[in-house]
Amino acid sequence: MFRAWFLSWAKDKLYEEYQSTQRKENSDTPNQPEEHSCPPPRSDVLIVAKSMSELLELQDQMKLSNSIYGKNCQITWGTWRDFSIVLGTLGDSQTDVEKACQSLLHLTSPQWIVSIGFATALIEELEQDVIFLANEIVDESGKRWELDFRFPENSSQKGTSFKIGKLLTVLNLPTKVEEKEKLHQTFEAVVLDQETALIAQQAGEQGIKFLSIRIVADPLTQDVDERVKRIKAQSSKLGKLGAFTGALFQEPQVVKKLWKDQEAKLTSTITLTRFTLGIVAQLDRQNGR
Repeated sequence: MFRAWFLSWAKDKLYEEYQSTQRKENSDTPNQPEEHSCPPPRSDVLIVAKSMSELLELQDQMKLSNSIYGKNCQITWGTWRDFSIVLGTLGDSQTDVEKACQSLLHLTSPQWIVSIGFATALIEELEQDVIFLANEIVDESGKRWELDFRFPENSSQKGTSFKIGKLLTVLNLPTKVEEKEKLHQTFEAVVLDQETALIAQQAGEQGIKFLSIRIVADPLTQDVDERVKRIKAQSSKLGKLGAFTGALFQEPQVVKKLWKDQEAKLTSTITLTRFTLGIVAQLDRQNGR
């Protein structure tokens, strides 16, 4: 019965995504908001993440004003306490991240840009759900960015402990413990993701203050299932849904693993949101407002 229901649901979603894809392909400005939409205001803080799922808890904490949608990004803005915040999604690929970040910075001219999301640990000390604040960023070419902020290492923010250190941005996420250990030895980074260095580059070029806040989703000692990785690696919602539907029948244990991972990330997002707002409040005070 579940499979029959899922097939019906998947069929509807596939059709919806096909229609959405067709509309997007007709757009000449893939990462720009729709022309008829009211643009977001200049912001105190721009908070970005790869997907809206990482921003929903933040959105719930804000007094919202409006939202607009582009091909690969969604922009929501409003107020929290006494300052303005814009939330923006960046997309999955590094090309999407670069284009969306450029558009968001141009539209909102923020004082700060804060990148949030999930990270892979490269050392055993960083366990699941540990919060990580980058003070140095490096990419695979060896280019580095240093972030200047004043938070004591291994201190706590609203009861949540966090670590500070070097973050590595990579094109392809490692799946094996040995691969993670090699990256740690090569770059001396303790966590990695796929987008922080791209955002740091653009923030630096425009003279905008930048922070990267991560929560560990993949500990060092946990190998990533290659089948799960293949589904997550799909570049479109249509591709992800198709791969997920196929796995439901051929490899149901993979679907169970994906579902469990998603539930864990929902819990992690709540922790990440609370910490992020605590940091944002301190940025507000540092700006003397």
